[in-house]
Amino acid sequence: IGKLFEGGEKFVFTVDFESTPVANPPYTMQYNATISGGVAPYDFFWDFGDEEYGRGSGVVHTYTPVTIGNETTYIVELRVIDSVGISRTASKLVVVPE
Repeated sequence: IGKLFEGGEKFVFTVDFESTPVANPPYTMQYNATISGGVAPYDFFWDFGDEEYGRGSGVVHTYTPVTIGNETTYIVELRVIDSVGISRTASKLVVVPE
C-alpha cells in the first residue's frame, strides 16, 4: 500500500466506456470499459438504466421496447472498483429508438 501514496497524493484512476449498437430491433448495445491507472484486478458493475444490471469489462445488453414509435433515453452507469477498494463511476445517456 505504501506505493499507492507518493508525496501525499493518492493514486488516481479514471473510468470511461464506449457504447456500440449491435442490433436494431431488438435494440442491443455492446459496452466496453476503459481504465487508466488504479490497481488491477478490477471489478466492473453496470447499471443499464432499465432495472437490468451486468458485470464485466465488456458486456452486451438488449433493451425491451417501452413504447412503440417513441425513443427512450436511459442513463447507463459503470462503476469500477480496483483491488485496493478505490471506486470510480462513469455515466452516459443512451437513446434507444423504439
